[in-house]
Amino acid sequence: MILFAGLLALILGSDDCPHYTTKVGLKCVHNECVVFDYRGIPSECGGLGYCSEKPINSWGCVCMYGSTAAGRSCVPRFCVEPGTDLECSGNGICIKEKCICSLRHSGLYCEKRLDDLCPDNMVSAEGYCVVERCRGDNGLICSGHGYCLNDPDYAIPCFCDDGFDYFKSGCRPTDCLGVVNDTSEVLICNGHGECGFNAEHGKWGCDCDAGYVNAGRTCVSPNCVSPGAEHICSSHGFCTLDSETNSYFCLCLYGYAGAYCEVCAEDAVPIWNGLCLAGACASYDDDGNLLICNNLGGCDEDSSLPAPRCLCSEGAFLKDGNCYPTYCMTGLHEICSNHGTCNYNGCNCEEGYYGVYCEHKVITCPDDETFLDGACYSSACIIDNTVCSYFGQCVKDEATGTARCICPKNLLQASDGSCIPMACILNGEVCPNMGPCQMVGKDEYECFCDFISSRLVDGQCVPYKYLSKNLFGEYIICNDRGKYDASSDSCICHSLYRGFSCEFCAENAVVINGGCYPMSCVNVHHDGTTSVCGNYGQCMLLHETQNPANETYSCMCHEYSHESNLCVSHVCMPFIDGPVCSGHGYCDGGACVCDSGYHGIQCEY
Repeated sequence: MILFAGLLALILGSDDCPHYTTKVGLKCVHNECVVFDYRGIPSECGGLGYCSEKPINSWGCVCMYGSTAAGRSCVPRFCVEPGTDLECSGNGICIKEKCICSLRHSGLYCEKRLDDLCPDNMVSAEGYCVVERCRGDNGLICSGHGYCLNDPDYAIPCFCDDGFDYFKSGCRPTDCLGVVNDTSEVLICNGHGECGFNAEHGKWGCDCDAGYVNAGRTCVSPNCVSPGAEHICSSHGFCTLDSETNSYFCLCLYGYAGAYCEVCAEDAVPIWNGLCLAGACASYDDDGNLLICNNLGGCDEDSSLPAPRCLCSEGAFLKDGNCYPTYCMTGLHEICSNHGTCNYNGCNCEEGYYGVYCEHKVITCPDDETFLDGACYSSACIIDNTVCSYFGQCVKDEATGTARCICPKNLLQASDGSCIPMACILNGEVCPNMGPCQMVGKDEYECFCDFISSRLVDGQCVPYKYLSKNLFGEYIICNDRGKYDASSDSCICHSLYRGFSCEFCAENAVVINGGCYPMSCVNVHHDGTTSVCGNYGQCMLLHETQNPANETYSCMCHEYSHESNLCVSHVCMPFIDGPVCSGHGYCDGGACVCDSGYHGIQCEY
């Protein structure tokens, strides 16, 4: 009777089907035989069979001809791979006797993983093989908002479209990504909303869950956003969950306070535009201007530190919480010997102290004496802020009480009392056009140049810009084509040269093989070619004058003979006073070319 009632319910149906059955049409079908299509509509055995009780209290599908059992359903044989009992290999659905595969599978029975068709370390997306980090959650390349660079070594594998940033295997709208807490973790809408496109405003944004408000690119508790403001904790803190009260609050950065981190903390200093500087990093110059770590570093406000601190730049050191230049440091812990302040020019000594590091104490001298180099000297011996110009000795006559400079025997005493080494007096002047006179040994003195900008060459200080080196590595002045004039700070070039350092040929010079030569040294051959001293001598400057226009040049021949100040081979001119080629030809290449009717080595016949 009970079995009959159950069969009747299966056949006739009832709105109140037993819990182990599902209403399909007018029938209550056992759940073991019920499947739902892609639209969510239930069917008995997929519509291709009927449900039947099997031995041992179980139910199953009896399939019609042309179909086969696949799990709880009957499907066309065309959708089941032989030897299996899964519809479309479990990777798709059968529609009209054909498998419709998921995005990541293919094949007649959806039996192939597209990823298996790609090389190692790559997966399939939209029919292409890409690195796994380029396939978004929706199966599209870079979530459909960028293109894949396809290099596993790139930290960011997707080149995202404008307005999108790479995040978790895809390109996500930038306006939905934001950092909220102090972990610097990026979440889509902070995990408290959905990112969507607002067609009315034409932009992406967060649609926040109940109890949260939109703050820029994320959803946060209203406890962390000041009414009417857009920035979380006024951009000076993090929205943090209090585990005890389970409510959010603003955890402010160093230097900020208030419910929304909107004001400066008590120990902080206002800077500008609502910014605050931690008091530990604030200092002031002599004019009262605010400096950050003495302008020699930055303020390290890492929340992991117990307190803010100055982080000094290279060339500065930390003392008493502030940064100071290393050139002001004396000893291990002193600045300017504890007798001055440090600025960009070095130590600024307090009254009563002097020296590079304020290391010396000023001595009070009598009225007729001057304090210099750590001692008191008679003012009569102070010359150009030196004692007897460095080279003499200040001697006081005890009888008269007067003092004067006494010079050593090899030094000359000038009218002002200074002592001048004789070796430094040139043409009646002390180191003319040169640097200072200095001692180089016992009783030995020399004029020195400022070696930063000049060098001593040929007895004068010449700026490096007018110096060059010859093949032997020796310094030469004005390319050896002129002389340096200190009064005009320029090169005075010889008549054949011109230019800043006489590097070019003058207009009146003949250029032969890159050299500059006067006509007095130039041979013009019968074929129109030219040579210097006939190629048998060297053109020399005979007389150098103050006026380059009066300079004279002449050929200095080797073992050859002269003719009209030029050089020819001795083959063509065997006698010093004789004519070239006996007057009956010309010399070419070391041999005579005779006129018509003459012959012989020197055209002597």
